[in-house]
Amino acid sequence: MKKNLLHILFILLVAIALVFGYLIYQRSLSETPNSGTTESETSLKDSVTNEQIPPPPPPPVGETSQEVAENRVSRDSLLAFLWDVATDEEKKRYFELVKSEAKYVNLLDINGCNPEPVVIGAKYGESITVKNSDTIAHTLEYGDGVLTISPGNEENFVLSDLVEIGERSETFGKYICDDVPAGMFFISTDS
Repeated sequence: MKKNLLHILFILLVAIALVFGYLIYQRSLSETPNSGTTESETSLKDSVTNEQIPPPPPPPVGETSQEVAENRVSRDSLLAFLWDVATDEEKKRYFELVKSEAKYVNLLDINGCNPEPVVIGAKYGESITVKNSDTIAHTLEYGDGVLTISPGNEENFVLSDLVEIGERSETFGKYICDDVPAGMFFISTDS
């Protein structure tokens, strides 16, 4: 009886060792070779990098309206960029992306704090009109500048009054609407 009990105990120990061995083997298969990170950790790193640095938009030459809509850079991608932790190369690419997205129009509609266009461009010293076509007042802020616009009203102001451009010929910045990042401006001294 003792021999049978020892045999059963031995078989149980071997089975447990096999299960642990199999689990260790499966875990080693899920690791990326030579990096020590799992596939899920790698894809997480990739997604963070992709969110911070959106790809530049393709040139619009010959595209259909559907193709243009599919290739637009999202508002969230533009506003989520983390400037303080970006490399110089990432900052340069982001600057070029913001510049390419800037729309040089003289009307910024802030309906629902979803401005259109997302990046408004202006020449240094040029005024723009901010329109609130919403049913509630909205407050835009950038740095020390604050602009509250009543429902259905418009206000004219000069973007470059909010920014010290210094020696640069171009600059950009994010602004908030009702305490939420909403859009960007791009100011250029080029004529």
